[in-house]
Amino acid sequence: MSTPPSSSATPPAKTPDNGQRGVRIVIAVLLLFVVGGIALAAWLTRPRELSPAERFDLNREERKIERLTEENTFLRGELNRVSNDYAQLIAEKRCEVIDGMDDCLAAGLKRPERFRESDAELLRQREAEKARRPSPANPPATAAGGNRPPNEKPPEKGTMAALKNMLQSLPGVTLD
Repeated sequence: MSTPPSSSATPPAKTPDNGQRGVRIVIAVLLLFVVGGIALAAWLTRPRELSPAERFDLNREERKIERLTEENTFLRGELNRVSNDYAQLIAEKRCEVIDGMDDCLAAGLKRPERFRESDAELLRQREAEKARRPSPANPPATAAGGNRPPNEKPPEKGTMAALKNMLQSLPGVTLD
């Protein structure tokens, strides 16, 4: 005769859950390693505590950097101001040169009062010179009927020739 098996000696019945139990354990172990690795990295990279002397030195250096930055900004502004003042001074000095009227007017500056008479004389001379010159639209006709006197050479080509012609047109200038 056989005896009925006791409840304590029977192996557990297989359930569909037993196959996934190993996968869950592997996932839990991997998750534990990842969390442990993050915690270890955070602990190793934590900022170290500074001693009171180190904190004092660090604060002093930060204040020094701030002061130097402000000083640098101020000095750059001063440099710009001095550069502009110097440029203005040079322009005014150029206005004080007797023949510096054109430079002064081109810079938008006012000429000193002591040059009023010489500037007026210069302007009168320029106007008289313009009046003496024939206008380019109406060149004077010559006896031969052409625009050029018969003994005058035709204009030469090139920049040197143009310079030569301009110099010859000035009164009192001769070229060899």
